[in-house]
Amino acid sequence: MPSLIPKRIQNAHPLLFTPDQHTDRHKCTRQVPMRVLAMGYSRTGTASMSKALEMLDMPCYHFYRILTSIRDADMWLEAVQYKTSNNRAKLDRKFWDGLLGHVSAVADKPCLDFAEELITTYPEAKVILWERDEDEWFRSMDETLIKNYGKPQSKVFAAIDYDWLGRISAMTHAITRLCYGSNDREQIRANARLVYRQHFKTVRRLLKDQPDRLLEYKMGDGWEPICQFLELPVPAKPFPHVNESEYMESQRVALLLKILDRVFWKVVAVVSPVLVLLVAYRMSRNDRISFKQLLAAVFNQAMRIRTTSVQSKVE
Repeated sequence: MPSLIPKRIQNAHPLLFTPDQHTDRHKCTRQVPMRVLAMGYSRTGTASMSKALEMLDMPCYHFYRILTSIRDADMWLEAVQYKTSNNRAKLDRKFWDGLLGHVSAVADKPCLDFAEELITTYPEAKVILWERDEDEWFRSMDETLIKNYGKPQSKVFAAIDYDWLGRISAMTHAITRLCYGSNDREQIRANARLVYRQHFKTVRRLLKDQPDRLLEYKMGDGWEPICQFLELPVPAKPFPHVNESEYMESQRVALLLKILDRVFWKVVAVVSPVLVLLVAYRMSRNDRISFKQLLAAVFNQAMRIRTTSVQSKVE
């Protein structure tokens, strides 16, 4: 289906508008070594770190990769279910190599919500950890992610675009409940600071006997500490400094436009046959075509369109 989103916005966010390859990562294996687990919390500079790792030739997994590989959302939902049940053993290396086998690094959610599993599964991977002043972090989280969480229109859009946004929504709610213990906005706000502190305690506890695996990084220190830690040459280009607030707002607007575009075409797909049916019915009264025959013709046409759509996705 054609997109109503301006090309300049699509070009500014290429990953967000990359066609989905519908990859079933259950069938995938590791293609590149896992080298870095970037465990700084969301809203602490994860966009800058992700970009830096990409510049060091390490494909980095973060939330926005899920938006162009929707089956990943299903697998992350499985991961939550395994972690919160008696099936933790299923979160083994085979599982993670399937889901993350195409990247050499991870950053941000949902990966950091599985810090313990990833640090344990990949003992060969180095871990980079950095913090932000807790008050600044909380204010940033509250003004962006928390205040926009669980809005009524999101639920409506997810119900309409159930095969894409609905799956992302299900995963997001499960991850949020796993992390903050609730899907209630006020409860999330109340628990956020404790969750933030606990994350850093967990990472440090897991690596207290492996100090050579952990780099305590400070945003603003540039390439040198990271490249020395990873034993890599310092790039000629400066360390990326992404304005997280501007970046998040730009991504949020682009994502909202993508959602509205998808919802619009979903509604059109439902409404158009109904309008055609009504017009044709009026015409059939003059042409003496039975309503039953008309309904059958419209249904058959709709099934042909659906079959063609499914085949195009498979191809």
